[in-house]
Amino acid sequence: MSTRLLVALVACGHAPPPDRSRYETIELDSPPGVSDLSLDDRGTLWAIPERDRFVLEIALPSGSVVRHPLDGVPAGLDTESLTWLGPGRFAIGTEGQDAPTASVLYAEARGDRVAVTSERVLTDDELGVKITVNHGAEAICGRDGDVIVGLESVGKLADGTRFAPLARLRGGAVATSRLRLTSSTGKISALACTLGVPGGSVDAYAIERHYGVSRILHFTIPAAPGEITPTVVVDLDAIFHGAFNFEGLAKLPDGRFVLVNDNQGHHAEGPTDLFFLRTP
Repeated sequence: MSTRLLVALVACGHAPPPDRSRYETIELDSPPGVSDLSLDDRGTLWAIPERDRFVLEIALPSGSVVRHPLDGVPAGLDTESLTWLGPGRFAIGTEGQDAPTASVLYAEARGDRVAVTSERVLTDDELGVKITVNHGAEAICGRDGDVIVGLESVGKLADGTRFAPLARLRGGAVATSRLRLTSSTGKISALACTLGVPGGSVDAYAIERHYGVSRILHFTIPAAPGEITPTVVVDLDAIFHGAFNFEGLAKLPDGRFVLVNDNQGHHAEGPTDLFFLRTP
């Protein structure tokens, strides 16, 4: 469902308007289709659009944007997720526009540009699900050489519960945990995590979303892969009532969540905004 249709439904009384007492916004001067956020250790946000080849540097609190051209993305891939690994280094999650693929691109800053240096393709066997078109590496977080990728393709556990694969990449190895989803339709669209000891457990947040479903989950990714049961910590649909498609998440040092909306369906509709959730 497009943003325009959602806004029309709100205007016609089919859904209440967003509760603006719960959040603040900053409009970004950015390409359309921004698909992720990552916070570095200086308090700067980084973001990436899915089809325009830039990495975006976003200063807070102003929201001013610097566009760093992104070189070396293979043809046919959408850049769906981004994490800052350390000064000048990034990992980018991708999916195939017309092919069932998912991969991680490793990239580094070179002057005012960012260049892809290598690609790690993920396989069905490693993830425990069958990757489908446009359902690839939708979410990513990490630090240094420890990267966690959330897949939009889903599987089913023995008890019938749907799960999202969380693939942890260290060196050439992949260890996949299974995150129990909390709805019958939702998929993971963003990750934000705090890594402590390399290879240890990870404190993580994720967005689970689909039409009528939009929520922030909290969970711990164990050092050894296994099944993970999350807790819903924010019901975004109770705040926004389906008005936005959130595909980026970060947690600020003051405890607030910051989200970004993907405004690009078949066409770009409406602005790209940062949404700062007010703490209770």
